[in-house]
Parts: sequence; structure tokens; C-alpha cells
Amino acid sequence: MLLLLAAPAAGYAQREGAREVVGDSLCTASERLVFGFDAARSHRIAAVCSVGDTALVYRFGTRDTVQLRFPPQGEAWRQRFGHDAYDRMGGAENEGLHLQHLTFSNQGYCYQVFQESSAGTLHPAVGVRLWAPGSRSATEIRGVNERGDLHAIERFEGLTTEQSCAR
Repeated sequence: MLLLLAAPAAGYAQREGAREVVGDSLCTASERLVFGFDAARSHRIAAVCSVGDTALVYRFGTRDTVQLRFPPQGEAWRQRFGHDAYDRMGGAENEGLHLQHLTFSNQGYCYQVFQESSAGTLHPAVGVRLWAPGSRSATEIRGVNERGDLHAIERFEGLTTEQSCAR
């Protein structure tokens, strides 16, 4: 099922136009890593990159080949990403929660990049979920070696606060 994360888009070589993807983040030299991780049990990397505070791009692939870039190069990104967050302070009756999600749909599939933690865990769970709209099940790729913070995307204007894919 891991191939579904990359299958909807044609393969993108390491070079995207005149901009070369650099380093372990899959971001280009003109971009900054907002959030990223290595896919567990895989050589793949997921990255959410920014160009200043004006644009977001998601990439998934290896150091040699970007298998999925969203949105496709040259397409507008505003209103294509959904963002939702939930924070709950802990107490005697429940533990604290911190949930961050960046969601988008691409060629018939929904993607959710996530960073989730609770007071009972030392490290947040990170990864990407993939499902077909209306499906009750999702494929989940867990991440390791987390870099950045998904919370940082809240500063980007143009993100919808509604989830862009129903499940």
C-alpha cells in the first residue's frame, strides 16, 4: 500500500525545473522545512516546505526521486490544503492532547500529514495517512526522526480550517 502514497503523481526526478531538491528534507534551496520525517521501515522522506510565508508544498520520496509533489509545480496552493488543530489541557479526568493535521486531496485520494501527542507519551506520533473519500480505513505510514513542527503552518494565510476530505 506504500506505493499509493506516490502512485497518483508521475515520478518527479530530484530536479524540479531549475530548482534542485537538496538535503534530507526534500526542500529546494529556496525553501525552508516546516515539518518533515523519515518514513519508518523505508528510505522515503516526507516534507512540508515553505517559500517564506507565502506558499506551502508537500513532497514524498527518496533523496534521489521525489515521488509526489503537491500541489504540482506551477499550481496555486491556497485553498488546496486543509489544517486542523486540537489542544486539550490535561486534568484528573483526562490526559492532555495536542493534534495537528495538514490535509489535502490528490487524484482521488486524501492525504493527512499528522503530528499527534498526548500527556502519556514521550514522543509525538508523526506520519501520513492515506484513504479514499468515504472509506472507513486508511493506510498509515508512521514517521521517525521528526524535524520541525506542524504547528508552524498556522501562520500561513489561505489554509482552510475545514477538513478537505471526509472519512
